Amino acid sequence: FCPELENKLEVLYFTFIPYLDLLGDVLKTSKNVFEVETNENHSRKYTFAVVISDFNRTIKNAAGCCRRILQSPEYKDEEKDRVILIGQNSHIYAEKYKFSCVGLIENVSDYLKNSKYLVTCSFYESCSNVIIEALLAGCEIISDN
Repeated sequence: FCPELENKLEVLYFTFIPYLDLLGDVLKTSKNVFEVETNENHSRKYTFAVVISDFNRTIKNAAGCCRRILQSPEYKDEEKDRVILIGQNSHIYAEKYKFSCVGLIENVSDYLKNSKYLVTCSFYESCSNVIIEALLAGCEIISDN
């Protein structure tokens, strides 16, 4: 995450339906900055969220995301239930690492709004849509090259 944008996300020209209620005034006026309250993250239900369309696709690097969570100083072994894996076949990694999972769902916004960090380590995508969704939900991003 860019230090220059620590508390602000510049909203360029797009409409994101799940977040329309959050962006209401931004889209209706000429104002082009959306304030993200990062200090509210401490009260979120989940510490980490991993959103991958299919956890079996090696290009998405699901194993790398799980390893990155385990290496994070924010991770506590006794709080494995504060890690949520979202996507098809997420149960495979949930069983292996003892994390929570919900499988493939249509709208991830409620989970992102309740997560402090989004972890993404895709071998292919440099800026997937879920990163933009997570920023709009106030998540901090943890990513690898």
